[in-house]
Amino acid sequence: MKEILKNISGIFKTGQITAIMGASGAGKTTLLNILACRIPYDQGGRLYANSLQYNYDSFGDFANYVMQSDVLM
Repeated sequence: MKEILKNISGIFKTGQITAIMGASGAGKTTLLNILACRIPYDQGGRLYANSLQYNYDSFGDFANYVMQSDVLM
């Protein structure tokens, strides 16, 4: 397994747009999938939003992640 993040934190402020930018293959989609709990993560890290720890079951309470290839009917 390749470690891609270590001791990272960030802030997404209310009312502001945040862009995640990088070259192809830089890990943008992987980062979003980790934040949205779409990739199982059991390496001891924790995800927090609004100072509260969250997981896959509680992510939908405060955010949504729609992948580019999703099709709406």
